[in-house]
This record gives sequence, structure tokens and C-alpha cells, in this order.
Amino acid sequence: MASVLLLFLVFVFDLTAFGLAVAAEQRRTAVGFPLYLSLGFFFFIAEVCLLAGSVRNAYHTKYHVYFGNTAPLLVDL
Repeated sequence: MASVLLLFLVFVFDLTAFGLAVAAEQRRTAVGFPLYLSLGFFFFIAEVCLLAGSVRNAYHTKYHVYFGNTAPLLVDL
């Protein structure tokens, strides 16, 4: 029950933050648009790096699990 209440509160806070962000963006001048594009670009780069790290981690741990039939060691992770 507490987790449902927590999810609801997080949703309400997220919705409020989104509304405030939209309202603030409407009041900005032309400077806000290049800033928005640059933040989107850096977010995309961060997501690509995260995906590459996940793929590399999966590549390094998959053979140990298949051949040893055990859970990966802490050293592998």
C-alpha cells in the first residue's frame, strides 16, 4: 500500500514539475532553444555511452556463465 502511495506522489510531483517547466519555457527568449538542443545532444551521448557499457558488460559476463554454469564472479562484474 505504501509503494502505491509513493508512486502516486512521485507521479504528482513529476506532473507538477513538467507543468512548471512548460510554463517557464514559454516565457523564455530565443536563448532557450539552443540550450535545449545542446542538452538533448549531451543526453543522447550519455545514453549511447550507457548502452555501450551495458553491451560490453554483457559480452564479458556471458561466456563465463555459459561455460561454467555458475553465476558470474564479482571480478567479472
